[in-house]
Amino acid sequence: MKTLLFFILVFLLFFYCGTDVEFKTAEMQQVLTDVLTLELTFGAEERVLKDEFLLARPIGIAANDQNDILVVDENYVKVYDSSGKEKTMFGGTGQGPGEFNSPFNAIIAPSGYLTILDGKSINIYSPEHKFVTRKNLTRNVLLKMFLEENNFAYYFIIKAIANDEKESVIQLLPQELQSEELNIWFDVLIYDSPDTVIDIASYRSQAVFILSTTLEFKGDLFFEMLPANRVVFTHSLYDSNDKESIYTMHVMSLKTFKKFDISYNYLPVEIPEEVKKPYLGLGKGQSYNRDGTPVSTPPSIKRIFEAIKKTAKETKYYPAVKNIMADGNIIFVFTYLQNEKEEYFTDIIDLESGKYLNSAYFAFIPQVIKNGYAYKFNDWLQNNEFALVEKYKIDPAVYGK
Repeated sequence: MKTLLFFILVFLLFFYCGTDVEFKTAEMQQVLTDVLTLELTFGAEERVLKDEFLLARPIGIAANDQNDILVVDENYVKVYDSSGKEKTMFGGTGQGPGEFNSPFNAIIAPSGYLTILDGKSINIYSPEHKFVTRKNLTRNVLLKMFLEENNFAYYFIIKAIANDEKESVIQLLPQELQSEELNIWFDVLIYDSPDTVIDIASYRSQAVFILSTTLEFKGDLFFEMLPANRVVFTHSLYDSNDKESIYTMHVMSLKTFKKFDISYNYLPVEIPEEVKKPYLGLGKGQSYNRDGTPVSTPPSIKRIFEAIKKTAKETKYYPAVKNIMADGNIIFVFTYLQNEKEEYFTDIIDLESGKYLNSAYFAFIPQVIKNGYAYKFNDWLQNNEFALVEKYKIDPAVYGK
């Protein structure tokens, strides 16, 4: 492991509800480098796996307390042990208990329960991989009432984590109903149980769904589940202040619904003009039908284009946070700041104590972090071959050990 001396004033602010604000500072913080060591690669023929355990087009990955690795692939959940050897598989295509049609977003909560999204349904499995229940959100009366009360119409499910068969935290992207403005969406985080649906957080989203165009620097809502039935969340646009260079994360108990906030300094990263260029050029040029006649752009679409261009022109910096990931009570905050090797500057904070542990450069943003290991897929879309899962050991120094 190497270290890089990073001359920055670290400003850590955290407070609990009903308590005084407390400030913590540290100077001349060392930033860790070379913190990931490739330990295992598996998923292709050279590993001599049974044919059904070869990875064709994986779309989700999770790891449990026993370091088993679960991969969603070909409408199955394929389970491997910590050394990449096949163990079992479950799921399959269909409408039966535990089956899927379009699964994604495999997540294991600290409680051990596994959540697999499938359209607008949530499949929940026990820590032993036994199917527990399938929740169809379109039949959730309390959720329907919540959406109506907030004037929300159609929605996407972005992410869901089930704490058990009854309690879930769900991230939605609902559209505002009959707004005077077009294409208004919200980033919403809810707590869902048989008795209630509670709005944990709601933010007006900058998402734009038109001609497959989205603002890549619009900011997003991120959340993770923590032990002791708690949730941590932040919106990278609204929970940051580029003038003061501070981002804030919220930690909430799902038992008492009390929360505390942790705020931390970051270095704003300016958006390059080449990134803005595609958005600034929307609506320019002329498209034509197959018969050679010009395609006219409806006024409503023109207004959306103008809104996108205005946002791109006025937005100087990337959001503070690119992603967050939890390993128990340890949160990894990935930022847009990169070094000369294009590695991501990452803050590591203990959310149980509120203690800042370290900052490190990560060569990539993992798909999951668990028990001191980082996991990701290789870029199988480009090589058109079998996919590979890569398992990396995270240097214990990252955790302050």
